[in-house]
Amino acid sequence: MLTDSDGKILLKAARAAIEAHLNKREFKPPKELAKFKGPAGVFVSMHKKDVLRGCVGLPYPTKPLFEALMDAAVQACNDRRFEPLTVSELNEIKIEVSVLSRPEKLVVSGPDELVERLTHEDGLIIRKGSKGALFLPQVWEQLPQPEEFLGQLCLKAGLSSNAWAEQGCQLYTFRAQIFSE
Repeated sequence: MLTDSDGKILLKAARAAIEAHLNKREFKPPKELAKFKGPAGVFVSMHKKDVLRGCVGLPYPTKPLFEALMDAAVQACNDRRFEPLTVSELNEIKIEVSVLSRPEKLVVSGPDELVERLTHEDGLIIRKGSKGALFLPQVWEQLPQPEEFLGQLCLKAGLSSNAWAEQGCQLYTFRAQIFSE
């Protein structure tokens, strides 16, 4: 479990990595990041006037947290859903860092049990064939109904909105520790 102090270090490092990337400067991670050696999934989200401006991350713990954080921060500047972030926007964005627990496969007997078992603390990954998508737990704020949450996640993955209820769909849940500026 990370502390608020850890969160401040992660947020400061994410902002510094974004600033260095946008100003085409080499980024030297602060010494405080060295303590985040353990592998973790992480997402970096940027909001401008409370509107999402970029959100990219690594859902699985395949890299040390400090490396995954730096990668996610830089990649969030070029989230393919938006125009690339510019230097002039730096003072207008607020950064959020979500450190993820290891995703666990969700095994249910059918759609009704799935809807019953989801909570607003769960992030969700959906996979079907070669398609997949992820929603962080924060998405529940915009999509509080489980069926709508699942339907929009399917659409994000390029699937039909009811694919979550079909055979062959794999779902994984995770939790996130969320730190915001």
